Amino acid sequence: MIIGKKENQGFRKILSFTVVLAFLLFLNSSAYCLDFMGPPVAGLEWGQVEAGMNFTISKMDLELNGGLYDDYFDGIWIDSGEALDVKFKDFKINRAYANIGYGLMDGVEGFLRIGGANGKFDDSIWLNEEEFTSGAEFAFSGGVKFTFYNEGNLQLGGLFQAGMTNFDGELSSVNWSASDFVEVNMAEMQFALGACGDINENVSIYGGPFVHFVSGDLKDNSYILDSGGLLASEFTWDIEQESVLGGYLGIQMNFAENASFNIEYQHTSDAGAFGMSFVSRF
Repeated sequence: MIIGKKENQGFRKILSFTVVLAFLLFLNSSAYCLDFMGPPVAGLEWGQVEAGMNFTISKMDLELNGGLYDDYFDGIWIDSGEALDVKFKDFKINRAYANIGYGLMDGVEGFLRIGGANGKFDDSIWLNEEEFTSGAEFAFSGGVKFTFYNEGNLQLGGLFQAGMTNFDGELSSVNWSASDFVEVNMAEMQFALGACGDINENVSIYGGPFVHFVSGDLKDNSYILDSGGLLASEFTWDIEQESVLGGYLGIQMNFAENASFNIEYQHTSDAGAFGMSFVSRF
C-alpha cells in the first residue's frame, strides 16, 4: 500500500508523540508496574472518541540494586556505605483510572488515563515482619495503539504505553520501635504485539507477547532515639524488573452498539496482573 503525504505526516506526529512521552516518563523515573493494556490494535476510527474506566490489580517481584546508606546522629553525618542487594517480593498495586481515547488517524489511536493507585508489601526489605501500605496516590498513563492488518475477523497490531506515580507510607513492624518511612518511585513502559479475533459480532479474544521495563528507586528513612539523641538512617536502592518478557490474554464483550467490557490477564515469570475496563465510544 502506498502512503500519501498526509498519512506520512500523521505517522510522524504519532511517532514523535510516542518518543516524547517515553523520554519524559523515564526522565521523571516515577511510575508503576504492569498496567491494563486492552486489545493490541486500534479500535477507533479517525476522529472517534471513547471514554470509560480501567481497573487493575497486580503483583510483582523486583530487584533492589546499587544500594547506599547514610547514618546521622542529631543531624550530623556519622557513617555511609553500600547496602546489600534485595529481592523485593510481592509488591501489590491496585489502580483505578478514568480513560479517554482518540482516533488520531485510521489504524492509529492515542489514549490517556488519569486516576489513583495504592501499593502494599509485607516482609520484603528487612525480612523482619514489616508491613507497608501507601495511601491513595495520583497516577496517570498514556500511549498509542496501531493496527497493521485488518482482514475479515482478524486484526494484527501493537501498542506502547507508559505511566507515572509514587507510593509513600510508613513501614511498621512489631519487632522494632523506630519510625520508618518508605517512598517507592518507579518508571515503567510496556510494548505489546498481538492479535484480536472476532468470535461473533459481540465477543472478541485478544492477546499476544509483550515486554516491560522498570526503573526507579526505593528510599527507606528510619528514626529512633538512641543514647539521648536522634539516630537517623537513610537507605536508597535502584529498582529493576526481574523479568522482561511476558504474555497476555483478554476478552472483549460488546453489550451495546458503542459500549464494551474488557477483562484480561497478564503474566511474566515474576509478575501477574488482572485488569478490566468499561468504555463507551461516540
